[in-house]
Amino acid sequence: MRISQRGERLLVFVFLLLMWGANGNILEAQPTSVKIRDIAAIEGVRSNQLVGFGLVTGLRGEGDSSRSQVNKKLVSNFLSAFDVNIAAEDIDSKNSAAVVVTATVPPFIRTGQTVDVTVSSLMDARNIAGGVLLQTNLSAANGEVYAVAQGVVDSSYAPQDKQSSDKRTTGSIVAGAIIEQPVVSDFQSENGVAVLLNSPDFSLAVAVRDAIRSQYEDFAVRAVDAEKIEVIPSEESEISSTELSAAIEQLTVNPDYPARVVINRHSGVVVMGKSVRIAPVVVSFNSSEISVGWNRTGDSAAQSSVQFDETVKVEELVSVLKEAGMKVDDIIEVLKTIQRAGALYGTLEVM
Repeated sequence: MRISQRGERLLVFVFLLLMWGANGNILEAQPTSVKIRDIAAIEGVRSNQLVGFGLVTGLRGEGDSSRSQVNKKLVSNFLSAFDVNIAAEDIDSKNSAAVVVTATVPPFIRTGQTVDVTVSSLMDARNIAGGVLLQTNLSAANGEVYAVAQGVVDSSYAPQDKQSSDKRTTGSIVAGAIIEQPVVSDFQSENGVAVLLNSPDFSLAVAVRDAIRSQYEDFAVRAVDAEKIEVIPSEESEISSTELSAAIEQLTVNPDYPARVVINRHSGVVVMGKSVRIAPVVVSFNSSEISVGWNRTGDSAAQSSVQFDETVKVEELVSVLKEAGMKVDDIIEVLKTIQRAGALYGTLEVM
């Protein structure tokens, strides 16, 4: 890897900046307090997925072709419900399309409320935008019908290529489904409530436990594992489960997130925790050399080299390598090699 004069000047600047930071002239970011509601949820409070199989009509010849036996059968069954009996094989129309209808129902939704639905073509329709979804039952995994969808399909989904610019085979209906039976989340246990962390972590579980204990000293609060924290009110307390859940969500903690580096190979995006560091190590790559905590002299001085004093943050190393013109794939290989050598204080994930 050849480094230009501009790159060399930049490396010197970054090196001096790192030395300045090592001397304590750069302030470290203070821990950020976050509400428990942003990193966890109350156990039992969850969304539910619904799915249905229906028919969209009024497609002006852009629906399923005459080869679609599924569409013919759907049209025949729909007409028979109105005492119009036509055999499926006698139906020859391209104005309708067989579709799958999906919806996500939020917790605590009641009868009569509405949710948005997504409609997608199942067979070979060219365009379902502007069509009318006929009344479609939406069922949960247990087979019970929780909502009924109907309405005009609106499609704002961009096509994948120019050749399919006139094809809109996926669309949506805002407030297109009416809830027919309530979906009430059961978040109350026999004794109290439980908090579930979005990302299981033992240290964070203990921090959440301590935050709740400090607010409710007479409650029984324990971290069951890296994900679950149980909260049991005292016998004298008259607080309801709803009030307790709301109060817990408003408490704050200072998360100590794990040291992790995540790299998206395709987009080149690199996300790093502020605590991820690299131990003293020397990496030789092509005609360049990267040394952390080692003063390289002699023959190595003739090479293009980058030197860091003692340990260094991964974000600083990646920034220098990017500015020096190193490609994402090469940066990934450097970090993977450092990790294999045991010099990466954290974990590396490549997407």
